[in-house]
Amino acid sequence: QQATPTPMDYSRFDKIGDDDDDDDDAEQSVFSELGEALDSSREALRRKVESLLETTATDLATKSALAYFVAVQWREPGSACNHGRHVEIIQLLSRWPFLAEETSTARLCELASERFEEKDNSTALCLVEAINTLEACRRYDGALAFFKAICPPQSTRAEAMRDEYAKQTFGQLRLKRHVY
Repeated sequence: QQATPTPMDYSRFDKIGDDDDDDDDAEQSVFSELGEALDSSREALRRKVESLLETTATDLATKSALAYFVAVQWREPGSACNHGRHVEIIQLLSRWPFLAEETSTARLCELASERFEEKDNSTALCLVEAINTLEACRRYDGALAFFKAICPPQSTRAEAMRDEYAKQTFGQLRLKRHVY
């Protein structure tokens, strides 16, 4: 005697709509998980940048990713450069390639300009550092190639690149192009 199969219950699919709410929830979850991994000073910077991006970033993912990038790549207090954070920088730019696009840099330049105008120099300098990182990586064929060349430098050219990077030359030049 053969058992009759039980009918499949499809009622759980009745609530599925055309909107992407589940995707938004997943993005929020990813960013909140990542944010929990930051120390308190980086988390404070991330929150500040995220709130400042309200006027310039178009969506939650962009705003959150840019703010997280600024906080993660920020150099250690007392450090001359952020190249010691190269592993985290490479991972973020690999995970979210849109961060390396010109639109992301332009948003950060806009925000840095506003912060300088408002005399919020500490935040502005953190933003210039992020711009510097993005510009250097873009100029030298991506984060992996750039940091591979300068950590540690194996040639005089790589040493010069590292010095320019530490002086934030790439970020300063990009910000000047944005302002003028």
